[in-house]
Amino acid sequence: MTNVTRLCLMKHMKNQQKANIERQRKAMDLWLPRKAEIVALYAMGDQSQAQMAERYGVTLAGFQRALVRLGIAPKSRGRAGAANGRFKDGSQSTAYRSMIEKDHCNRCGATKQLVIHHRDGVHTNNTPDNLEVLCSPCHSSHHKQEWWAARKASTS
Repeated sequence: MTNVTRLCLMKHMKNQQKANIERQRKAMDLWLPRKAEIVALYAMGDQSQAQMAERYGVTLAGFQRALVRLGIAPKSRGRAGAANGRFKDGSQSTAYRSMIEKDHCNRCGATKQLVIHHRDGVHTNNTPDNLEVLCSPCHSSHHKQEWWAARKASTS
């Protein structure tokens, strides 16, 4: 690399760094005045990240970056019932996890990364004959095969 090329590259990097710093400053100017409202509605309230992103007219990823910049920790997904971001109609249940012993994968015999699979795909059908212990790779493989079969059926 010649000295001229090296100098041009250094100048370009310095300009890029200035632009990054300027973008960060503009983002803080935008989000800092809203911090109290975000804490009240999101951190202490019942609004989800998606609802907050919609409220401010930004993408979910943009709102998540704003949380990081403002030093606001994301809510835990460990909330129960309606406080959980995945709660829909009250029919979700995890009681099946204690109904079946996870000691090995029913397909390959693995003893690590075990999950419980609903054979009929209905997560509210927690009857013992509908539950199957699989390792994560076998579980992913099963759903990938289902997906490809459905895709193939829709194109023919």
